[in-house]
Amino acid sequence: MAGSFWDNPFGGIFDLNNDGKEDFFETAFGVSLFSNLLSELEEEDDDWRYHRFDGLEYGIDTDDYETEYDYDMAILEAQKDEE
Repeated sequence: MAGSFWDNPFGGIFDLNNDGKEDFFETAFGVSLFSNLLSELEEEDDDWRYHRFDGLEYGIDTDDYETEYDYDMAILEAQKDEE
């Protein structure tokens, strides 16, 4: 695995033909793989929206909040206002 960063930008893990360096297509494969993995992780962040219905009784919709934390805070505020 000798060579510079430009020969092995992923440290050689995508050197599919074992020539000691990652060519353009091997590097593009690595970039594509990591990009897909990151986009799946970002999608998982929104999974809470499909499992939370506890705000409905207060008229609170998950789509109105960026994070689950903000949603939870809105529910707590609504509960406090109800008392």
